[in-house]
Amino acid sequence: MSYKVKQLGPIIFVLIIMLLLAGCGKSVGVAEPKRPPVSGVEIGVVQLQEVEAVHETVGNVKAAHVSVLASKLMGTVLAVHVRQGERVSAGQLLLEIEARDLAAQANAAAAQRQLAQATFERYRRLSESGAISRQDYDVAMTQKNVAEAEYQRVMATMAFAKVTAPMDGVVSDRRVDPGTMVAPGQPLLTVDDPSGYVVETNVEERWASKLSVGVPVTVRIPALNQSFAGSVLEISPSIDSISRTFYVKVSLTGDHLRSGLYARIDFPGAREKILLVPAAAIIRKGQLDGVYAVSSEGVVTFRPIKIGRSFAADTEVLSGLNAGDKLIISGLDKAVDGGKLAESQKP
Repeated sequence: MSYKVKQLGPIIFVLIIMLLLAGCGKSVGVAEPKRPPVSGVEIGVVQLQEVEAVHETVGNVKAAHVSVLASKLMGTVLAVHVRQGERVSAGQLLLEIEARDLAAQANAAAAQRQLAQATFERYRRLSESGAISRQDYDVAMTQKNVAEAEYQRVMATMAFAKVTAPMDGVVSDRRVDPGTMVAPGQPLLTVDDPSGYVVETNVEERWASKLSVGVPVTVRIPALNQSFAGSVLEISPSIDSISRTFYVKVSLTGDHLRSGLYARIDFPGAREKILLVPAAAIIRKGQLDGVYAVSSEGVVTFRPIKIGRSFAADTEVLSGLNAGDKLIISGLDKAVDGGKLAESQKP
């Protein structure tokens, strides 16, 4: 009998502990954390919106008309009269090249021209009096013409020693300084016409049937934080067999444009439905883009999202949100991660 009591003692003790714990469980609850109230904000609902699909490509801005001025002579640069970035007028002297050898040739050609002219005049008078044959007269006239042609050739070559602006524009590149030895074909200066600009890009072949000359496009310049209206100016009829793209040139005009700027070009396509949120509602924290989402209980949390294209004041959301989600769209400076909407703020 005493043995059984000793065996039942631990069992009874365990049962008593379990009953006590069960009783405690009924009286103890989990308290909701105290959340700071959030007020003075505006709540919006994420919705699918229909937009025009676009195909984005990249390219570089360049002047619509660019003149690369190269040397036509072998010689030393005597003077450069313009600086890079300077505006010039058509016909303005930009650069001079030494032409001593040509000057000597010009003097010789002028003397030869004068002699041939004098000889021809004498032969002409003799021919009129019948003192010489017609053959002698023709030879003298030919020598005169050859001497004249040589003189004109030398003078035309000498003109190459003075490089002038071919049009009104801006000197966008200067590659030589006084004392530089130049050779025929060597680039000296580049003059851009700033009255118009183009962007050259390559577009995927699947868009070949969707583009035509004159189609309006949007050109975004990240460096200027601006968008410009443009239009398709040229389309290559052939497709590159390696990249599977074709060449497109887009024209555009606007202030502050300059050659070399990086550009993003949006070509219009079919319409599609996407998630859009106001760009002002997006917050950047470090490398993350996110929004202040609001739960059905009014709890505010920072939710990371992946953004896509920009549409005026809205931005596409690729992931992180669903249609119908609520978020704070204004008054973000009053939002608190983990806070709760005040009763007056609940939609």
